Amino acid sequence: MDTNKITDPLNRGMVAGILGMPADMVNMLRNAGRSVQNLTLMAQNKPTIPMQQDPAYGQEWWGNKLAQFGYVSPNRNAMAEFAAGLLDPTGIADNLAAKAPMLVQGLFNLGDPSMLSAAGGLLGVTARRGPNKRNNLQASDLQDLISSQKFLDRKIVAQKIKDGIFDVYVTPKFNLDDREVRAITDGHHALEAAIRSGNRPNFIEQTASENDRIGLLNSGNIDDYLRAAYHDSPWYDFATKVDLF
Repeated sequence: MDTNKITDPLNRGMVAGILGMPADMVNMLRNAGRSVQNLTLMAQNKPTIPMQQDPAYGQEWWGNKLAQFGYVSPNRNAMAEFAAGLLDPTGIADNLAAKAPMLVQGLFNLGDPSMLSAAGGLLGVTARRGPNKRNNLQASDLQDLISSQKFLDRKIVAQKIKDGIFDVYVTPKFNLDDREVRAITDGHHALEAAIRSGNRPNFIEQTASENDRIGLLNSGNIDDYLRAAYHDSPWYDFATKVDLF
């Protein structure tokens, strides 16, 4: 039996949930305020204020720290993590605040056996996996990556692993808040497949002739590029999963 399917949800759902509860609750209240403001903005046909997900020091932030230091694997199961968080009475509100988006996605994965094993793994909550070499978030080739896509289809990732497709398309480096970064333009599933299977991603730098949005970067219009290349989430640091804006 793979004990990670027990310890991962418990560490992310309970340990990270307890540590991240204050930040997630504050963020939930802020998002409630943003929702009220957005009603007025929508009535005035003005741009709405985006909701903030995964705040610093929230449950996801702590969960990613646990992954960074090898306490959990990179594999995720939203339903099992949500269930594990409910085992801790103080984590119910935090789970609702932090896990709702992942919970909806997890409804499509009810057949995962880790959902069934979560309730029986209380004794493994602090089990350490050892160094996680396959998903080393300190790897130099991941440190400068940013993205605005968080959605991943696990079936596509599995197929990429099977086919050995690890091509990841990125922009040339550009300066963002005094930091040299590359944005992932395509290949999020291939990058996840490489990380999970222990293979090195094949980064391919695109040009303006291959991706016309890169022309915005070449002309110095960084804000325009970031708006044009937006996917489904706030732009975030790929290695740490911390939102940038």
